[in-house]
Amino acid sequence: MLRLSAHKQAELSEYMKQLNHWLIVEIFGSDDDDVKSYDDILGLFRYPDVNLALSKLKKMAEQLRISVDDVPRFLEGYGDI
Repeated sequence: MLRLSAHKQAELSEYMKQLNHWLIVEIFGSDDDDVKSYDDILGLFRYPDVNLALSKLKKMAEQLRISVDDVPRFLEGYGDI
């Protein structure tokens, strides 16, 4: 099994942080949200607009040409790449 070195994993984790931040804001945020801190992100999870998040997930799945159920697997695979 191939594995990246600890140094390379740490280097690439910065990109994953940026991707995860974007995904959270893209799915759970709205145009009115100003997400800059960890507390802001937690706020999106504490008081989610479920209908808005589902609508955004459906749009993302449609753009990726996959089902909504496949979005988590797609993102996991993307993160592994």
